[in-house]
Amino acid sequence: MHCPLEVKWNNLINNKIHNPMKNLINVLVPVFALIASGFFFSTLNAQPSQTEQTVTASANIAAPLILTKVEDMNFGLIVASEGGTVTLAASEDADRTFDGPEALPGNTGDPKAAKFTLRAHPQATVGISFDATVELDNDGEKMTLTLSSSVGNEVDMSATPGNQIEFFMGGTLNVAADQEAGVYSGEFDVTVSYQ
Repeated sequence: MHCPLEVKWNNLINNKIHNPMKNLINVLVPVFALIASGFFFSTLNAQPSQTEQTVTASANIAAPLILTKVEDMNFGLIVASEGGTVTLAASEDADRTFDGPEALPGNTGDPKAAKFTLRAHPQATVGISFDATVELDNDGEKMTLTLSSSVGNEVDMSATPGNQIEFFMGGTLNVAADQEAGVYSGEFDVTVSYQ
């Protein structure tokens, strides 16, 4: 008959001797667990020392402004029967309105509004500037012309088809009652610029 202490000792010896695989597993499992946890935490805590992104730079050059005069302005033939004004419409028709002076019957003298074409970037706003008045001269005799434009002083190119528009310039000519006969002429500048 064995004493309890002897039985426990024999069981311990038998387990150590007869279960080497179990002993190996008991040792290796904690080791692998330790290694795996160390790898996991080192991966989790690892941060890149630098990072980068590729950026594309671009630029869009607007089309140059091109202003072309197609037609000069001509008030046609006027009879200065009395003082007043002649207004030339800023349009293709170039209709004239007389207040005092008169048209020469049977011969208009082919009145025309000044005509321009403007090419610009299609999404742009273009400002149009010109002198408010211009003096027409005939050998020292003068008349004053107040200018007007069919498009005012600004054009929104995004509201026009393509990138080109036509516009016209007319105005109101002041004629004196004793205005000297002859051909009167004067020059003025029209300037366009991106706004």
